Amino acid sequence: EFVAEQMATTDEVASWYSVDQIVNKSGGESHSVIKIIDTISEYFLYSGSPLLPLLLCVSIKYSLEHGVCPESVVAFAMYGTLKIVNQGDCVAGKKWADASRGVIKKYQGNVKAERSTLRALARLHSR
Repeated sequence: EFVAEQMATTDEVASWYSVDQIVNKSGGESHSVIKIIDTISEYFLYSGSPLLPLLLCVSIKYSLEHGVCPESVVAFAMYGTLKIVNQGDCVAGKKWADASRGVIKKYQGNVKAERSTLRALARLHSR
């Protein structure tokens, strides 16, 4: 129940933004925090932790408040997957997939960003 409440809150905050606004949300101050959350989410993903959705909500809210970075792709893609698989919400899932693709395009040519994105996508694919 708590997870559902947090996802609803995340959905409400995200509803204030279009995909373009999410992708173009600037601010480098989120990068270090999102990297830490990204690393923790990897362990939650592989262990099947029920806390993963909560961590994704924190990551998304933080990205929306402080700006996106390459590691935001992970949370966006995983959250979109949860929306489709757990809630059957394909519209929201597509929004997060579009945001993920937008962030990937935004950081094309940035070697560090591309490395982070590839690592994240490999994790998602291996799950």
